Amino acid sequence: MSYLAAVLADVWQQGVVLADFFAQLQSKLFAPWLIRWTDKTPAFALGFLFLYALAVFCFQSESANRRNLNVLVVGSSGHAKRMN
Repeated sequence: MSYLAAVLADVWQQGVVLADFFAQLQSKLFAPWLIRWTDKTPAFALGFLFLYALAVFCFQSESANRRNLNVLVVGSSGHAKRMN
């Protein structure tokens, strides 16, 4: 995760053309010794850390079974019954 953040921070420039961005990104991913530390690297690393924490939170919240099976539902007959 931090490797990708460092690569993107090194490649990112204001107003870069998308084709040039992906060409530089590909060259940096295949030649990791060309990655430089820039002033944007800490911000990109914190952004990726936040996205990672958000993804873990979303995964954990969806995997939990939060259905309440003891809810009473009133059907069309007007009588309360338990929902399965």
